[in-house]
Amino acid sequence: MRSYYPGITLFKALGCVLVVFSHGLIIPFMATLDNRQLSFAGLSLGTIVPGFYLIAGFLAYQGWTHAAQAGAYVRRYVARIALVYGLLCLLNTGRQIAGAVLHGDASAGGLQALGKKVALRIFIEGAYQQLWFIPPLIFGVLVSYALVSRGRERHLIGLAATALAAAECVAGTPSGLVRAAWPALFGTEGAHMAAKALVNYGGFGLVFVGAGVLLAGHEEAFKRLPVRPLLAFTVLLAAAETVFLWETADWSDDYRLAFSTLPASLLLFYGIVRIRWDAVRRHHRMLNRFSLLTFFAHTLLIKLSLLALGWTYVETNVPQELLVSCLTLAQCGALTYAWMRLDAMSLRGRGKYPAREETTAASRAG
Repeated sequence: MRSYYPGITLFKALGCVLVVFSHGLIIPFMATLDNRQLSFAGLSLGTIVPGFYLIAGFLAYQGWTHAAQAGAYVRRYVARIALVYGLLCLLNTGRQIAGAVLHGDASAGGLQALGKKVALRIFIEGAYQQLWFIPPLIFGVLVSYALVSRGRERHLIGLAATALAAAECVAGTPSGLVRAAWPALFGTEGAHMAAKALVNYGGFGLVFVGAGVLLAGHEEAFKRLPVRPLLAFTVLLAAAETVFLWETADWSDDYRLAFSTLPASLLLFYGIVRIRWDAVRRHHRMLNRFSLLTFFAHTLLIKLSLLALGWTYVETNVPQELLVSCLTLAQCGALTYAWMRLDAMSLRGRGKYPAREETTAASRAG
C-alpha cells in the first residue's frame, strides 16, 4: 500500500495560497517597479512550481509501481489530466472565437492568427495563466515512465541534465551571455516561443518530474541525504548566481530558472516528505479540495473580485491587491466548505458516516 505523506498535502495547500498571492499581489507589484533587479534574488527561491513537479513525479512513480498494470495506470493518470485540461482549453478557445466574431475579425487572416494564438495557448502558455505547467507535467510523466520502466534511469538522468543545461542557456543564469554571443538565435517570435517551450517541457517538466520519479525509486537513500552540505552548497550557489546576474544583466521576464533552483527544490522536498502531522491526515480531504479549487478557480475569482470592486490590475495599489488576494482565498475557503457540506449531506442521505469515510480516504491516499 502506498505511504501517506502529510507534508505533501500541506505543501499543496500552502503552495496554492502562495500562487494566489503571487498572481494577485506579487507579480502586479513587481511589474510596477522601475528597478526590477530585486527579482534576481527570487529566481533561485522559485521552488513552488518545481515542488509541484517533484511531488507529481514522486506520486506517479508510487502509483504505477503499486498498480496491477503500470502502463494502464499511467494511461489513466494522463487521460484524467488531459481530459480536464482539454475541457478548459475548449472553454478558452470558445471564448477567443466568440471574441473574434463579435469584433468582426472573422477573415481568413484573422482566423489563421487566432489558430496560432490558440495553439500557443494550449501547448506553451497554458489555456489560463495557472495552467501552463500541465502539458510539461504530462510530458515529464510519460518520458520518465518510458525510461524508468525499462530500467533506463541513467538515460533519464542524462536527458534531464541536457534539458536543464539547454534551458539555462536560454532562460537561466548564463542566458545573457548566450544571447550576447548569438543574438540572431533569439530575435524572432518563433525563436522566443521555441525557447519558452524548451524551458517549460525540458527545464521544468522533464527535469523536476524526472527528479521526483528518481527520488521515489530511491526514497530511503534520499531520506539519508546529508542535508547540511547540500544546504551550504545551495546557499553559496544561489548567492553567487544572484550577485552575478545583479551585476551583469538587466532583469527581464525571460529569466525563469537558476542552477540553484534544483538543489533548493530538493531541499524543500526533503523537508516535505519528513513532515509528520496527524492533523493534516485528519483533514486530508478538506485540504486537497481546497488546493484543487484554489488552483483552478483563483484566476477567475481574482478577475471577478476586481470586476465587483471596479478595479483593474493597472490601477490597483498594494493594499488593494492584498485585499483582492485575501478575498480570493476566502472565496476558495467558502467553496471548499460548501463542497464538504454537500458531500456530508450526501453521505448522511446514504446512511454513511462522513467522519469515518474521510479518515479511511486519508489513510489510503498517497
